[in-house]
Amino acid sequence: MKYYLKIILVSLCLVTAFNISAQVVDATEVGLSSSIEAQALQLNSAAAEGATSNFWNIAIAAITLAMTWAVAGLAFSASRQWRGGWRLVASAPLLILALWSGLIVISKLLNPSAHALWPFELFIWSMLTAVYMMVMLMAKKNAQSQDQQPDKDAKSQS
Repeated sequence: MKYYLKIILVSLCLVTAFNISAQVVDATEVGLSSSIEAQALQLNSAAAEGATSNFWNIAIAAITLAMTWAVAGLAFSASRQWRGGWRLVASAPLLILALWSGLIVISKLLNPSAHALWPFELFIWSMLTAVYMMVMLMAKKNAQSQDQQPDKDAKSQS
């Protein structure tokens, strides 16, 4: 939990730094006499706005990828620990992720404007997989408790 707080604090510091650097100073307020200086200031402010836009694109992609890796780690861990049909149940989201990621990569190679919202596609996969894995964890626990219950009944009758 401490690591998450550190990440949030660093993110807030970066956002603040980018917002300060992206503030546009009006050339008339500064009193620039030359139009060349005014044009240079406008170009500088446009570059700062582009940097802010790139920052947010990178931030969203980083958060999405972190979430995707966390949920994929849950599914991978379950597929390694569970036995029988439960292993297949836990591996299904990983197969879907692999196929969908391959589709995104191939689509981006063929058409760079395709899947422009790929971080959100992966985020949706993460959320659906997290819900799916929680339901499967409860179903597995329920199935195991029902398997053990007849053993308890047999012991109590003897």
